[in-house]
Amino acid sequence: MRIGGIVMSLTILLGTMAGCSSDPPPAPAAAPGPPAADDKTTTVAGALEPLSRERAPEWATYRPDLVPPGTSITVVTRSSGDRSSVLVTAKGLKPNQLYTAHAHARPCGTDPNASGPHYQNVVDPVQPSVDPAFANPANELWLDLMSDVDGRADAESTVAWHFRKGEARSLVLHAGHTRTAHGVAGTAGARIACATVEFG
Repeated sequence: MRIGGIVMSLTILLGTMAGCSSDPPPAPAAAPGPPAADDKTTTVAGALEPLSRERAPEWATYRPDLVPPGTSITVVTRSSGDRSSVLVTAKGLKPNQLYTAHAHARPCGTDPNASGPHYQNVVDPVQPSVDPAFANPANELWLDLMSDVDGRADAESTVAWHFRKGEARSLVLHAGHTRTAHGVAGTAGARIACATVEFG
């Protein structure tokens, strides 16, 4: 009877241990995954040069009185999910001056108009585009920059689309605000500087 009691006790103990071991161990915490495949950040920086007869600089000032030669511009473009953001920082501008920057379709050239029209996510079939249904800050890239007493300025814009590769190739600086009324939407002051930047 003594041996039978010991066997019975061992059987109960082993059964209890087996029951406890049947629960799976807790799963380890998941490691953070890699960033989304379409997440991308591009930085382009340069200094604006005066025009010359020998060549057309890729970064040009057309109005040295408003955008002095040597003005530095940094363009940071970020794409994530279905959105893009562009941050523009400038140093060396004329102090206390209002500027507007737009993404344009073609590279800079000797002629300020060489950069072509604004880049548009949905392209207006009527060009030049002055219809606010197409020429607006949700369909184009618009940035307002106000320089401080030291000639520094920065602005950022976020849009709900990505640039199509090869279709937005410059950042143009204009004097003054961008207009929004029908018939003049998207227009601003003269093209006073241009930086060749490949968006997208």
